[in-house]
Amino acid sequence: MQSPPRHHDGLTPTLLQMALNGQQFAAAGSENPTRNGQFQYYRQPELQRLDPSGGSVGGGSAVTVFGRGFLNYADPAFPPRCRLGVGVSPAVVMSDSMLVCEKVDDTVFSGFATVSIALNGQDFTDSVEGGTVEWVYYNHPTLRDAFPDTGPMSGGTKVRVTGRGFIMMVSPPSPL
Repeated sequence: MQSPPRHHDGLTPTLLQMALNGQQFAAAGSENPTRNGQFQYYRQPELQRLDPSGGSVGGGSAVTVFGRGFLNYADPAFPPRCRLGVGVSPAVVMSDSMLVCEKVDDTVFSGFATVSIALNGQDFTDSVEGGTVEWVYYNHPTLRDAFPDTGPMSGGTKVRVTGRGFIMMVSPPSPL
């Protein structure tokens, strides 16, 4: 069963009914007293930016998503989730304009991944409804040496760092 498109303000619960023959309708979920056959529409949130904008392919980073509309829907039985590329992780709504993806999944590929949010844990935002923001997965850098390895307590010593895998975090490509 799939919800129909909304035909009113979208914020008022709608009674769902179903019929096997298109004639005798029964309220969907009528035997579940907590739902009472009601379906709640909500507006998808709008995603604007991430902090940080990327993390290691090894995963484990927490990422804060900024936008608006994160309080449009909340149900403890269906908690929000983040999707970065194909990986899905739990999310915590902090305010209407901030949500935290608790632990970004690992991946085998480096590069950009589209970030989307599902306030009900299932229906993720897309580029049409909520805009998209990009996360960049990168290979973890390795540090070979730092010189000098001492300096005055007042700071200001220029330190030369050598290693591999250093990248400059850049903005994702503009949509076409």
